Amino acid sequence: MIRNVINHTKKYKNYMMGIISLRIILWIVELIQPYIISSYIDKLKLITVDELLRFTKIIAVLFIIRIVISFINNIIITKFNTKSYFDLAYDVIEHVKRVPLFYFNDTNAAYLNERINFDSNEVVSFITNKGINFVINIFMCIGSLCFCFSISLKITLILSFSIPFNLIIYFKFKKIMYKLDLEKKEVENKFFSKINEQLYNISAIKKNCCFEFSGNKLKKFFSLVLDANMNFIKSYAVFDSAGIFIQSMSTLMLLLLGGLEIIKGRMSLGNFLAFNSYFPMFTASIQFFLEFGSAYQSTLVSYNRLKEIMDIEEENKGVQKLNEVSNIQLENVSFSYNSKKVISDISLNFDTGKIYFIVGENGSGKTTLINLITGLINSYSGDIWYNSKDIKNLDLYYVRKKHFGISEQEPILFNDTIMNNITFGGNIDTDIIENYAYKLNMKGLIKRLQKGLNTVITENSSNLSGGEKQKISQLKAFVKDPNVIILDEPSSALDKESINYLKRYLKDIKKDKIIIMVTHDKNMLDIADEVINLDNISCKKEVV
Repeated sequence: MIRNVINHTKKYKNYMMGIISLRIILWIVELIQPYIISSYIDKLKLITVDELLRFTKIIAVLFIIRIVISFINNIIITKFNTKSYFDLAYDVIEHVKRVPLFYFNDTNAAYLNERINFDSNEVVSFITNKGINFVINIFMCIGSLCFCFSISLKITLILSFSIPFNLIIYFKFKKIMYKLDLEKKEVENKFFSKINEQLYNISAIKKNCCFEFSGNKLKKFFSLVLDANMNFIKSYAVFDSAGIFIQSMSTLMLLLLGGLEIIKGRMSLGNFLAFNSYFPMFTASIQFFLEFGSAYQSTLVSYNRLKEIMDIEEENKGVQKLNEVSNIQLENVSFSYNSKKVISDISLNFDTGKIYFIVGENGSGKTTLINLITGLINSYSGDIWYNSKDIKNLDLYYVRKKHFGISEQEPILFNDTIMNNITFGGNIDTDIIENYAYKLNMKGLIKRLQKGLNTVITENSSNLSGGEKQKISQLKAFVKDPNVIILDEPSSALDKESINYLKRYLKDIKKDKIIIMVTHDKNMLDIADEVINLDNISCKKEVV
């Protein structure tokens, strides 16, 4: 995981070098500025007006340099952080897309999204910001300490007593803060997932007028968020207050000891002001290292949570590709989920030129069987072959993309144009899509929409009816001209005329296709060559 971030850092090495260069210049300016000001004050009674103006111009130039460099640095670091964050989050999301499908049965998508987003941002921010500042603060610590020693060795040694106390405080709190930060992040991510759930289901909330019920659910989770945040902030406040106390005591000691040295004539006013600038730089560097440790604990939580996701094993993926799929065979296939047998010892054969219907009561395993056939489930017993080749040896991403057309019962469409939802960015001519739409009685769908295929589908597909969504899903499956077509309840939202067009089209194309259909619609059964009834435990085929 850290290696990924470092690789992204290398990818943007010009940004990184620019940031480091700017920070070094800024550090040099901050280091020499108190020295110049102290010299100016000590010589104030001896210099002329021209020399006074020259000193003032030098200080003004230093101020301008600091302002300009800070401005440029903020712009560069923001762009660098954003790019690095995206690269890391993108890698994690791409990995999640390739984990077994059943992982998502027990995982809330909104929670996962919030977790990836927050943790990626925190890890990148720590490495790019704290990492660079760590190096700069080493130089700042050494440089300011050297200046302090040159001004007053005795005061520097006396004030350095605070360092061991700061270290003790950090090591005392680091484990506590790690635990509380982990709890806080987990409950916050779950809370945001509950907000997302209610926004996604706003229509159901309105229809059922369950405002109080849904509001109480949010209040319940918010109380957990509040408790977790308060527990964390109490611990952090004690840690922070201890640091402020030690820093305040150091300042008081500096004022006392420095004042005594000035009264006794062993320190000039200019040197006192310089010391008063350099020693806070030194203590600020020490404080940074302690805060670095605190930030490290928080980032370690995010890192471990990302690593937990990245450690999920990806689904099996072979390397063999197929030029076509002309036969699908299942032999003695069984599948269980949560210790419950869903599919038991099924043997089936699907050949080109036939239409297969899968029927059965709800819960009989129809969706599971389709997921097995398409290779979306790989934790099964028995054997599944495409063209007598074990699918565990096949590149199923390639095979599904090239040879399978799948239409879902409840299509999930992207917030994009209808064209992109049908082609997924593929190079398919508009005339081809319109030709398929004509054959399937979907021409009216395209004409009805003001921008036709370029109409953007809104979030949750709220600008389309159920039948329109189903038609778009079917177009998506057919325009690929695949070897295998799988339709899940294809007539559930279609009018009678569209159903007749679909039946006629399936009969016309079946000679060089494997067509598998899940349906409860008895009006579709007249085009079936074989019906697989999952209510029959033996799963013997009924030939029509």
